[in-house]
Amino acid sequence: MLQMWPYEKMTDEQKKQFRGIAETMICKCTSDDTGELQDTGLYLGQAALTYLSEIQDLGVDARTAEEIAVSGQIQYLIYENRWDEALAIRKYLKGMPDEAEELEAVTKACVEKSEKWTRNFQQLPTPYNAESGLKFFSQLVRADYEGAETLFRTYYESVLACADAKKDEGAYNEAIKFYEILADYEAPGETAVAEKTLEVDYLKAQQAASKELYDEAADLFANIPGYKEADQKRLDAEYSYCTLVQETPDEKAYSYLDHLLSENYSGAEELRDIMSTWHARIETGMGYLVGAEQAAMIRIRISGGTRDGTHVRLVITRQANGESRSWTSEEVFKNGEYCETTVQISSLEEKLFEETYIVEVYADDGTLMASITGPFSMGFLQDLSES
Repeated sequence: MLQMWPYEKMTDEQKKQFRGIAETMICKCTSDDTGELQDTGLYLGQAALTYLSEIQDLGVDARTAEEIAVSGQIQYLIYENRWDEALAIRKYLKGMPDEAEELEAVTKACVEKSEKWTRNFQQLPTPYNAESGLKFFSQLVRADYEGAETLFRTYYESVLACADAKKDEGAYNEAIKFYEILADYEAPGETAVAEKTLEVDYLKAQQAASKELYDEAADLFANIPGYKEADQKRLDAEYSYCTLVQETPDEKAYSYLDHLLSENYSGAEELRDIMSTWHARIETGMGYLVGAEQAAMIRIRISGGTRDGTHVRLVITRQANGESRSWTSEEVFKNGEYCETTVQISSLEEKLFEETYIVEVYADDGTLMASITGPFSMGFLQDLSES
């Protein structure tokens, strides 16, 4: 463009067009750590330095070239969404040939961006838009941009209103996301958002308890100790969960029980006695049946009991004549584990899958964990690895 029209002979419109192209070129060659360090704290690559030298050789005065360099770097920072830094280096435009126009361009970019984030959040009030807008307006505040405090507070209040609405609707997870974002931009010493977050956590925990999601409720109450009745409600939820799974407790139930006992919660000792009692569930299935050769599979799921585990003693009684067979596992089984064994006979007189048998399962302490009565099932046991 300079080769066709010398800069000093360009119209104002042509100069504006040329400067736009030149500043974009500088923007693309600006970085935070590579090239030649500038007064702005940024670096210009060799391509940018060569370009600035070339346009001066073609008639652009040194001050205009310097202004183009600064404006290109401002454009780079705006592109990187580093508005506070972009506004901070405006001072390097002072005294430049087109200072007013360049400053007006930066102001216009800020106004357009402000309107964009306000519009975006109004149309699509998502956590992403909330956080992006708050980040932008907070940068304007840090740069002492005119009217930034008002812009920031207006946007902040709109996000807060959205969070409050989500809370009132019972959309607690969404509300918490907004409150967590707002907390990052809350003024030092303010606790309003933190209080709202606690309230939502409390309401969410109560909601979980009302749906009988007692473990979720207990964990949520545990996250807000000291807030309202959270400590007592945590214990209530833990007790309810343990009661729900008392015959098939999991590690979470044992952990809750330990806490209940440490707090001397009413009923915790009785609950401990129930949970420490051994229980089992028995499943049977066919192994094979070929004439007199018969084999039945037995699977026992252990639950409850002590954390040390127990051996499994199996007693199978043929109801027709009272004859019994017994088997004891070599391994120790614990809560939630499965024990499997096979009953094999070779007899035309005894029919595993037609006669009535009594299957009893005992723990080491003699507790009868489970029993079933009837013929062995002719179905096949499902492979647990596939379930």
